[in-house]
Amino acid sequence: MNNILDFTFPKAPSVFVGREKELARLIKGFNCQNVILIDGIAGIGKTSLALSLADMINNDTEFNNGNICWMVCKEEWSLENFFYEISRWLKYKEEYLFEQCLEDTRMDIDERISYLIDILNRNSSVIFIDDYQKLKSSDGVILLQKFVEYLKSSKVIILSRERPKVSPLCWLEIFEQKLYGLDNSDATLLIKQLLDLHEQTDILEQRLINDFNRITHGHPFLIKTLLCTMFFGERTARDLLDDPSGFMESNEDYLAQAISTLNEKERELLFSFSLFRLPVYREAFHYVCSEPAPDSLINSLQQKFLLNRYSENTYLIHDLLRHFCTSHLSEDRKASIHRQCALYYDSITDNEKKLIHAKEAFYHFIQSGDMEKSVEILENIMYEMMMYLQLRELELYIDKIPERYRSVKIDLMKADLLFMNEHYRESINLLEETVCESDSLLMSEIIILRAKCYMRLQNYKEAMELLDINLKNSDMTGDLLTYIKTLEVKGEINFELRHYEEALQCFEKALDINNKKIKNEDIEITLSLLTGMVMDRYGNLEEAHKIHLKSLKLA
Repeated sequence: MNNILDFTFPKAPSVFVGREKELARLIKGFNCQNVILIDGIAGIGKTSLALSLADMINNDTEFNNGNICWMVCKEEWSLENFFYEISRWLKYKEEYLFEQCLEDTRMDIDERISYLIDILNRNSSVIFIDDYQKLKSSDGVILLQKFVEYLKSSKVIILSRERPKVSPLCWLEIFEQKLYGLDNSDATLLIKQLLDLHEQTDILEQRLINDFNRITHGHPFLIKTLLCTMFFGERTARDLLDDPSGFMESNEDYLAQAISTLNEKERELLFSFSLFRLPVYREAFHYVCSEPAPDSLINSLQQKFLLNRYSENTYLIHDLLRHFCTSHLSEDRKASIHRQCALYYDSITDNEKKLIHAKEAFYHFIQSGDMEKSVEILENIMYEMMMYLQLRELELYIDKIPERYRSVKIDLMKADLLFMNEHYRESINLLEETVCESDSLLMSEIIILRAKCYMRLQNYKEAMELLDINLKNSDMTGDLLTYIKTLEVKGEINFELRHYEEALQCFEKALDINNKKIKNEDIEITLSLLTGMVMDRYGNLEEAHKIHLKSLKLA
């Protein structure tokens, strides 16, 4: 798939057989519907089937100009994470309008989805969304329904372990391809190809292959796992098939058998590597492996189907295996490995994925118990998360840090989030406990936010007293930006009190300082809009109209 973006697409499996009927049906669905769902249990082959479809799409002239995107949802993802990820892909295609949409704090979720779909409808794109079940349930339903309703020129292909809970009417417009285990002939073909690949053609006779298919129910990942046990373990196929009771209970029994074939060094590397949640480059192994040269261990694990090349340059293990390995690590060992994973992500300098890697570093530092580094990472990324309105995730990150470890900056951000969620009294309580005498800029921001909370609670007297303190302090220090922000809030209070003349004086004074000294266009637009609103209340509609036109032109 030469034309597909290499950094987003998983590597196709070296052995993929069967599914001809499913693929043919999927192609028909692709040609007649804009929203396609491939669903089935973990390891059943959804990604492999989707990659086969992507390969065919890539050879279609309509879609082969970089218009194919592959993204994988992660645990705790919300729509804001989805927006950020697809914005990265659009920027790669030199389409920057959606990033500007994300930076516009006035747009709500529905407007952002509509804006995205409008961009997709301007060209023929195909968006693959893997592990859709990891997207927050309500967000996944909202997004899917919007795609069904408004997507016209582009296609969205969703891979999910669960069937999204959308309305029956919505299902009429979704093409669903549900995957089950391979039938006997396809499972047999897969087994024989894997036997040929490992030069083990004499290990299974046809009668044993039929039994093998029966106990694995044609599940491709479990077939590979059980073959690993036979290729590299001490038990023969007959041993396993004569005692299949252990395999009938859960997938863990297959995985335990496969892992029992590993030597101590292989097992240590696999279990340590399992804590990585995203595909990582080869150098990541050096952070979690005690061996100075782990190449032979990496190659051995790949041969045993226990380690995958996600792309040409990155590695990952299957979710089923990852969860099994992490659940069998002691808490002390986990904490130690998490720290090494965090150090790996913290060392990456790739600006394209800077926020993504920093968030992974934060996750691993939190899991390792290193609160000092967690605070440092969060302080570096929280304003960017705020900019992209990843607010729910940001609040979750802050809550992961115990209060005694939080810095003033993080407390201020937490109070800001409380304010945005209309929890004004809680925000005030937090701000009143936050003291920062050594940093006048932070202290002024705390005062402004407290004043805004009092304004929302209609305690205008308290708000005005705080703002007057800020004006006096910022005038003494020459902090013009704080002075402007304070005048803006003071003007908003006067506007709410219908003191229009005082409000106009605040806005015009702030605007004058900005235009002469700071020359920030965003501030100019905001203050101009507020000035125009006051003019409108004065009844000076002509002047208000001129101001709004000027603001619109600037915007």
